[in-house]
Amino acid sequence: MKQKLPIGTSDFKILRRENYVYVDKTLFIEKLLNTGRFFFLSRPRRFGKTLFLSTLYYFFRGEKDLFKGLYIYERWKWEKYPVIRLSMTATTPFDKEAFILSLNELLRGVFDAYGLQRYYNAKFPPSINFRNLIEHLSRKENSSVVVLIDEYDVPLTDNLLNPKVFHEVRNFLRQFYRVLKDNDHYIAFLFVTGVTKFAHVSLFSGFNNLEDISLTEEFATICGYTEKEFLHYFKDYLPENPQQLRQNLQIIRQWYNGYDFYGYDKKNSQVTYEQHRTQNCVYNPYDILLYLRQKTFDVYWFTTATPSFLIEFAQKHHLNIPIASLEKMQISTSVLRTYELQRISLVALMFQTGYLTLDKRLQLPDHSVAFTLRIPNHEVRIALAEYLLLHYFQLPFESVSLPTAYEIKENLAKGAIERFLNFLHSLYAALPYETKGKIFHYEDFHRDLLFTILWLLDIAPVAEDISIRGRADLSFVVGNNAYVIEFKVNGEKLSKGIEQIKSKGYHQKYLGRCGKVFLISLTFDRQRRQLQAVYEQISV
Repeated sequence: MKQKLPIGTSDFKILRRENYVYVDKTLFIEKLLNTGRFFFLSRPRRFGKTLFLSTLYYFFRGEKDLFKGLYIYERWKWEKYPVIRLSMTATTPFDKEAFILSLNELLRGVFDAYGLQRYYNAKFPPSINFRNLIEHLSRKENSSVVVLIDEYDVPLTDNLLNPKVFHEVRNFLRQFYRVLKDNDHYIAFLFVTGVTKFAHVSLFSGFNNLEDISLTEEFATICGYTEKEFLHYFKDYLPENPQQLRQNLQIIRQWYNGYDFYGYDKKNSQVTYEQHRTQNCVYNPYDILLYLRQKTFDVYWFTTATPSFLIEFAQKHHLNIPIASLEKMQISTSVLRTYELQRISLVALMFQTGYLTLDKRLQLPDHSVAFTLRIPNHEVRIALAEYLLLHYFQLPFESVSLPTAYEIKENLAKGAIERFLNFLHSLYAALPYETKGKIFHYEDFHRDLLFTILWLLDIAPVAEDISIRGRADLSFVVGNNAYVIEFKVNGEKLSKGIEQIKSKGYHQKYLGRCGKVFLISLTFDRQRRQLQAVYEQISV
């Protein structure tokens, strides 16, 4: 009988008992147990963290029958442990008092489950109740305990835009998580998940033996589906015809694959970049399951994780989103892993929340590691572009039309540049008055806006495109045609952009390998408040 798709189901026991597809990740349990005792894992929302934690829960409870047929079933000596499982998504973090009350109620449920009600006191702070729970549970069961904490950072991320509550909750959590450090002799195994890793939380600042496996090669595919797993476990939902499967897989891969949590290491890798992408990148589970159910390509994950807080955070802290440099920026491991609210990196936050992923791994001269980043896949690229145009650049909704965008892309592939320039004119004309004012103070506004528009067209633009004699502001290739763009500030002669492209030879790298090469100069007229453009086609 065809197995059911586990949409909205993250309980391991339900999946195993009610004939749902379960992608076997128990190999990673063996790896964890052979590695250490205390672990932290960061992954974006809806990536399978809760299901993996649920798998650990039933594993440590010794429910071996649930694991029959899975990797670890015959490979481990099964023991039963008392397990404390806490999901911070069940708390109420809107103010300190509500948070404390809800966290105590969460702990009370565990006290009740193990018959330890007499040791719980609602008047005690959660840190005292947590300590009592660990100690008395260990003594009652005559065993060390397992502690599983899911989405530890929800009380913090929900208050990123509310610094007062953020700091109150963070200071409170420092005391709560300190219990783990002070009572580690009672703990056999600890696994904590979250999206972000905030500094000055006791979990990280004082718990030196907590191992962060988020960016390690060994655990890069602990969440999400590799292509091999996807093809194996969901074969009943895929075409049987090999040719049709190849065609479908190419599109599915483009839309939903591409998340990389280790990065391609050119110096030490035995495989090519493309082979690495196939073997080590993962599909977003939420996307894949909904696609297989509905058989329609859509922005499933993005609609549940819209980046409104990123826009609000950038505006609140007067930050510009570095759109044109997002995918070639180099960023260190330490910046990606740990945050302080006062000095939080917007790019790192975009990585942790799933809007960016690792691309290449770089060994620096001091032997430390840095990464280049990229947008994971087609879904995130077009949805993020549309969202930025509507909410960051504040274009009216009717101005951002995907059908129109794809029509423009087709015209660019044919070399019909006038349609593209008219499209740009209409978008600039639709910008609100306040946004147009930014153009005079933010020199890169043109480039970032055009960069985002090209994302929406599903085109991969290159900002600061390097040539032997300089850098073009922007270039891109569609079909067999190349487009090289220079932006000029108001007051400069518009044709100067074309002259600069020619004199510096920015376009020459495309001669001979593209059918048509278009040179474009753009500027924004301050008095008329409108875009002006001239172009020239170079004969090849």
